[in-house]
Amino acid sequence: MTGWNVKVARPLIPLIALVALRSETPARKEVSYAWDLVLERGSGCWVDRPQSCAPGQWPIAHDPVLGPGGKLWMVGQGQGSNWVWSSTDGRTWQRSASDAGWGERYGMTVTFFADHLWAMGGTQRTNDDFRNDVWASRDGQHWEQVLSHAPWSPRRWHAVTVFEGSMWLLGGSDSQDRNDVWSSTDGRAWIRRSASAPWSPRGGHAALVHGGKLWILGGGGWDRPLRDVWSSADGLSWQQESESAPWPGRVHFGAESFDGRIWILGGAQRNDIWGSADGVDWQPMVQPPWGPRTTNATVVFQDAIWLFGGKTGTEETVADEVWRMRRSRG
Repeated sequence: MTGWNVKVARPLIPLIALVALRSETPARKEVSYAWDLVLERGSGCWVDRPQSCAPGQWPIAHDPVLGPGGKLWMVGQGQGSNWVWSSTDGRTWQRSASDAGWGERYGMTVTFFADHLWAMGGTQRTNDDFRNDVWASRDGQHWEQVLSHAPWSPRRWHAVTVFEGSMWLLGGSDSQDRNDVWSSTDGRAWIRRSASAPWSPRGGHAALVHGGKLWILGGGGWDRPLRDVWSSADGLSWQQESESAPWPGRVHFGAESFDGRIWILGGAQRNDIWGSADGVDWQPMVQPPWGPRTTNATVVFQDAIWLFGGKTGTEETVADEVWRMRRSRG
């Protein structure tokens, strides 16, 4: 998203919302969740425009990941921006590195594994120069290029997650969508687990770990967004849990495992929320206080789901507020 001519959108809906759910416990107690606005409109800045970034602002168009020191980290993407930011509370952000070394990058994926932040793949928008390099950092400040060319093909919008002591890379897009699966225990040696998984080729999907399984949800393309759900106990054999989940198909959305459920949030210019304990039976949640958006970023941090920004309309408007959903007390 970095590098667009954008307007910052105002939050158009109330600042607090409650989501009431029935728990999956035998007692069938009701569980409520509350959204609150952590950072208001105007709290974000475009990191490829350094003059726009005041101390404490968060970097728009970056995806948060829980990393070194128990902090939230955002690793730089965009035109002319390799900055890395961190926060201990999700509110106040500090720049940790001003030049991580990988240059202009879009659609790169970042994860935390074996006490290191890892950044891999992506493309340069100016010439569709797809990459398959791998970078690592123990502290977010000093970065090493672990591989200039990994054995998986150059790509962007791939999914990476940590499962059973390995990093797993699933799908992604270059000139075509892919459905291959790779894993690595050290970021250097990669094993191809499947050249063509049973789920269809895709980018912009979500991958997460829930209930001791690896999960793939949604993705696809803007013209053919998917709504299927797949799981695997080992990353090798896949089970289709839902061919057509009740939520509308979407790409570039938030997905987290939190409080015993898989959560899907926003994406494809929506502001709906869906939850499932088993990936089969899905329930819609009460509409949240943030408006429709896509490419919104989510992360589980301090016993809450956090939602950062997102593109909010056809005129390239971007939200720069930060929201948090927690279980209600009492």
